[in-house]
Amino acid sequence: MKTIAIVGTGPTGVYAFKALATSPRAAPLAVWLFEKGADAGVGMPYSDDTASHVMLANIASIEIPPVTRSYLDWLRAQTSALLRSHGIDPEHLNERDFTPRLMLGRYYRDEFDALVHAAEALGHRVELRERTEVTDLVTGLDGGIRLTTEHGDVGAVFDKVILATGHSFPQDAETRRYFPSPWSGLVDAVVPACRVGVLGTSLSAIDAAMAVATQHGRFVGISWTGADAAGGIGDQWFALSMRTRVIYAANDLDFFSFTCEQLADPEWKGRVCIRSGQHPYNTALFSALVSHQDAAATEGWLTGLKFNLARKTGGGDRDGAKDILGGICDIAVASSYVG
Repeated sequence: MKTIAIVGTGPTGVYAFKALATSPRAAPLAVWLFEKGADAGVGMPYSDDTASHVMLANIASIEIPPVTRSYLDWLRAQTSALLRSHGIDPEHLNERDFTPRLMLGRYYRDEFDALVHAAEALGHRVELRERTEVTDLVTGLDGGIRLTTEHGDVGAVFDKVILATGHSFPQDAETRRYFPSPWSGLVDAVVPACRVGVLGTSLSAIDAAMAVATQHGRFVGISWTGADAAGGIGDQWFALSMRTRVIYAANDLDFFSFTCEQLADPEWKGRVCIRSGQHPYNTALFSALVSHQDAAATEGWLTGLKFNLARKTGGGDRDGAKDILGGICDIAVASSYVG
């Protein structure tokens, strides 16, 4: 029986576990799962330790790969009371809604438990170690891999080890007035009414702003028809923030500059990767093109872009970079903060 360890059981670890333990195999596997936190499957960004009820996930059900079922189907199976407690209207669930991170964490935890049962039903042996941090791994002369945790050496010898340890945060020490990241105590800190500086404007900055602002008030819904008073634009949408969409390119491409308009050029047929056109990042990009050109020209550009796709749209921005590395495409579109 081959023995495989997965270090980290956030979403990346969950999908790795799914690939290993739910596919029919000639011989069963022994799969060990190590999780530093208290709850396997949840993932750091979606846990009670680092998120609050006001922090929304930046991905909707339509973009989340199903584990044993889709996120939307899981939401539909929850009680109305649970959904409302997280600010979700049970009567208007939609695959394009952005829900609180804590709710997404619940989904991954439930799906993780379902995977364990599915794996055991197929004859696999599953060993779960929660509250266990892997601190080192060593490959022996026999090719076996040995792990060390904060509790000491793990007795098993592993054929393969999958590292899915997720996010890494600044190690600077926090103080009463300085927090190196939103997850270094800011969520639980009491911040008085004062001037607050946030360094950066990425998703982490939004988390920091939310953690502080919600201590002194609450966000309320508005009627979009109220935009008439602000700008007389009727029922059209308007942007509240801006994000730069940039081009990622394979290292061997010989050009100095590249524009979004060139994504539709025939020379890039079958060479472009991009996430769903329904995602807000891309609808904002397309709308900017309408503003700079016109609707007809942008429609023609979108037709050319679709013709040039190397694969079906989907995934996230990082997937485009990975697909360039994997040789699937030569060009990808992503946000400037993605690294």
